[in-house]
Amino acid sequence: MATHVEEAQDLLRKTRAAMAATRWDEARVAAERAALLDPDDPEILEAWGEAALFSGHRKNTFDAGERAFRRYRELGNGPGAARVAILIASASYDFTGDIPVARGWIARALRVLEGAQPSRELTLIYGFDGHLAIFREQRPAHALERAELAADMARALDDVDLEMTAVALQGLALSSLGRVDTGTALLDEACAALMSGEVEDPVLGSLILCYVVAACDRTRDFERADAWCRAMTDLCTRWSIDAMVASCRTQYASVLFSRGTWDRAEAELEAASASLGAERPGMAADAIVRLGELRRRQGRIDEAEALSRQADSHAHRAQAYPRVLLLRGGLALDHGAPAEASRLAKRYLRAVHPKDHAMRAPGLELEVRAAVASGTIDGRTDEAVRELREAASSVGTLPLRGSASFAEGTVYGTRGEADRAKDALEDAVDLFLSAGTPFEEAEARAALASVLAGIGDEAQAKAEADAAQRTFERLGATGSATGGAALIHAGPPAAVRDAAGLSPREREVLARIASGRTNVEIAGDLFLSVRTVERHVSNIYSKLGASGKAARVVAAEHAHRLGLA
Repeated sequence: MATHVEEAQDLLRKTRAAMAATRWDEARVAAERAALLDPDDPEILEAWGEAALFSGHRKNTFDAGERAFRRYRELGNGPGAARVAILIASASYDFTGDIPVARGWIARALRVLEGAQPSRELTLIYGFDGHLAIFREQRPAHALERAELAADMARALDDVDLEMTAVALQGLALSSLGRVDTGTALLDEACAALMSGEVEDPVLGSLILCYVVAACDRTRDFERADAWCRAMTDLCTRWSIDAMVASCRTQYASVLFSRGTWDRAEAELEAASASLGAERPGMAADAIVRLGELRRRQGRIDEAEALSRQADSHAHRAQAYPRVLLLRGGLALDHGAPAEASRLAKRYLRAVHPKDHAMRAPGLELEVRAAVASGTIDGRTDEAVRELREAASSVGTLPLRGSASFAEGTVYGTRGEADRAKDALEDAVDLFLSAGTPFEEAEARAALASVLAGIGDEAQAKAEADAAQRTFERLGATGSATGGAALIHAGPPAAVRDAAGLSPREREVLARIASGRTNVEIAGDLFLSVRTVERHVSNIYSKLGASGKAARVVAAEHAHRLGLA
């Protein structure tokens, strides 16, 4: 008759076979049974914790992992203790979003391996350290350093799985630092190794594709991202890595969102946020923030604000930051608060590495939009445009080049430099059209229409405005995000002073008040929600000191004095 220890070892063999076949639930059940028979075997406890991690069982992961760590330490097994420390660090990252806790376990892993020779465990530690640095701490230079160490060590160990994972992380870090050509070459190399079957570990294989898609997402290389997202989803589904599938859906949704397939993007983001939110809240924040931005552009402002608040919960905060600042900045613009949007843009930029051109670009865009919305273009705005142009030149993708031209055009337009604004915005339209990013193309057309109307080219202005409106309607972009800072004030030249201190958007609303348009009609003209128009009207009346039945008359008179009507 077999002893308890023999039965436990047989179950451990079954656990490992199930894990090799990525049957995670089956592996977890077998390992749990083995642990009941032999509760002091650290290998059994380690296997139980790993199977629990990939099957989404938080409590089992931590309980088994911490017991295994203690047991390995008692036995003087440093590599075993280090492996489990990495497992617990990963679980802290996935399940609770506790970056300090994850960092603490990385430190423990390094401590127990202090003075040890290069090993698989040490390579994994360097890789995970770099992973946290680039995804959660905005430190691409540190990530690059760690990835290079990991790659060198993996080559010395002749471990292709670890080497290609480290090479992919290098590629992501280099792309983030503006060395896109070099980074892309490394990412392509890692993908080739994966697709040829050289990389056999399913978890490391999914990480390689994660790094590729993240690089494409950051640099706005949506065509490449589209192809790799599908490959990543297929691979993770085949390997039954549910958390990675949900993460893939988030990344893929960003491609769909940018390409204008908002209904599919919405479905993917809702599915990803629900799946990850229930099982791995530490990983759900990215989907929540992206869904919030979609809701904002759809005009569902209350929902966008609720998602912004949800992203600030403890489990989500580390992953949501600093991207959530961009969502809040956009909402501030929707509410007619450009100063708050500018503050959030600056806060975002302080959180991002100065050389991380791809990650800095959206913060620079928000800063320019806030300046245009307030009508206050200064040296800092010029610096933001210059840096955005440098980022576009460094990264080189069409959407980012279009963004730089759009920023230049809106600044020129706000300054009253119509010819330069027209040229820059026409370039932006062409670039966004070539890139296949319809929302940005429509924004650029709407801004161009405002400039053309200001110089008297009414026919072309109407053509551009109509084209923009058709795209907004097709996308379902009915909210104030379709206007806001994107539309340039097309009224009097910048030299005309407004003693009431109305913003460019408020002057646009004022011009339509003076022409007799209702709030509903103004909302249709400017692609705003009625609620947002009502807020702008209230702000205008407050600044003019107008109230009651005479308020609209006072507003119309002020519009005539400014030449708006």
